Amino acid sequence: MHTKTKKLLAIAIIGALSSCTTVKHQKMKVDFVGFSDDVSTSYYYTNNCSIKKLRKQSPPFDLINTDGSPNQTGKKQMQKAVFELRQGRQTAAYYALDNALDRVGYVQKKFMEHDPQSKYYVIMLTDGLDTKVENREAYNKRLQQKMSTIMKKYVFFNLFKSQNPNTTNSFQSYILLYQGKDSEISNYTEEELKSMLNPFTGAQNAPVPEPIIGEDLNKMVDILETELVARSFSFRVPTAFVGQRVRMVLNEQKSADPIYFEGLLSNEGGYYSFSNINTSKGLSIKLPAMSYLSGYKTEDGLIHFFAEDIKLNGKPYKINKFIVNQWHEEFGKMRLNSEYSAETSSKRNGYLIVILDASLSFREKYQDAQKAIMRIVDIVSNL
Repeated sequence: MHTKTKKLLAIAIIGALSSCTTVKHQKMKVDFVGFSDDVSTSYYYTNNCSIKKLRKQSPPFDLINTDGSPNQTGKKQMQKAVFELRQGRQTAAYYALDNALDRVGYVQKKFMEHDPQSKYYVIMLTDGLDTKVENREAYNKRLQQKMSTIMKKYVFFNLFKSQNPNTTNSFQSYILLYQGKDSEISNYTEEELKSMLNPFTGAQNAPVPEPIIGEDLNKMVDILETELVARSFSFRVPTAFVGQRVRMVLNEQKSADPIYFEGLLSNEGGYYSFSNINTSKGLSIKLPAMSYLSGYKTEDGLIHFFAEDIKLNGKPYKINKFIVNQWHEEFGKMRLNSEYSAETSSKRNGYLIVILDASLSFREKYQDAQKAIMRIVDIVSNL
């Protein structure tokens, strides 16, 4: 098949998926899992069907309303779940992650409206290692397999899983290890800790995160924030710019050294692409195999694109979306789009499940850990 024909076919397939399943409103949903001697969750079964897989589950908490404004009720429900969790003696981390992964699959199918662009996150905060798991190596392999295939596509009124892989939704599992007294006494090196923590990290359609290890909870969350924000940049382009090069400048408008990426906006048979992409020195973004971004037209007549894994000089680049500006080429010159707005470019569609270690080893740092969990919730809800 000719290269151009392949590209057109790929754009058509992605565009068809987007146009058929794009939701009309924003959503950011969250759940909570706590673990120590056992696992407790913020969600629960709503019926008593004898077949576990057929039992219905309660909905996750909403962090934003359909118009994108904060949902204070959802945040208060989340705070209640986090701060009511009491500490126990042991660390059932594997079981907690396993439960969280099952919940991710259920939420994707039941509560996210088949949105092809929603992102899914599992984030665990712990200060110790699992003391209850048996046959650790086999459990590691099972969890890794589960995380690499967790995003599904469904067919026939959402009744059956498609044989085709899900290539649009992204999933990532992060783990943050607070180095308290347990790890100090045991004298683990950072390499040994990362090796032991790697089974808790995983991804589909996204990079596998590195474990985040540290002695300062706030600094650890700062690192997490940088990595999350670097993956979440979205922008919209007016249809009037079709056939023109469009440049997204990511730093201050009057900067002497602009940080940017640019590409050609095209419309081929009703399907939009951002191709022939160039970047400023040191900047890189993740592109699909065919080296272009696929977009879809939104209800306000703008074309919505996602640019992920943005790095500057090899490190995640944290974007302040409120200073981003957009330019387009007209009559051979780059012109500022003075109507570009970060608010209209950002459409938050995602689900987060946070997992907190409630074992006694956190000791006096437990309340700080609870606060760190709520800070993580705030970060994800504002992506």
